[in-house]
Amino acid sequence: MERAVVPDLVGLTAREAHHRAYYAGVLASGVDPDGPPLVVLSPPTAWVVTAQHPAPGTVVERRAFVVVSFAGDREPLRPAPDRLSGASEVEE
Repeated sequence: MERAVVPDLVGLTAREAHHRAYYAGVLASGVDPDGPPLVVLSPPTAWVVTAQHPAPGTVVERRAFVVVSFAGDREPLRPAPDRLSGASEVEE
């Protein structure tokens, strides 16, 4: 069984993260499996990786998925307020 070391993808553009993961022997994937592939997000420099799992340095099977979260040139989406409890803002 071949192994690969997960690279650090946080702070890279979606396209850069895809390429770095590929050359490290793993596959970068967005949180939404039905979402667009990382290499086609447009424009390629607007989407930046903000988190990843598993963490950098983790040894995994070659071709394992590394799930990344990313944000674009807009505010990240927040959960809707809980109308039943009367909460008006979600704390970060």
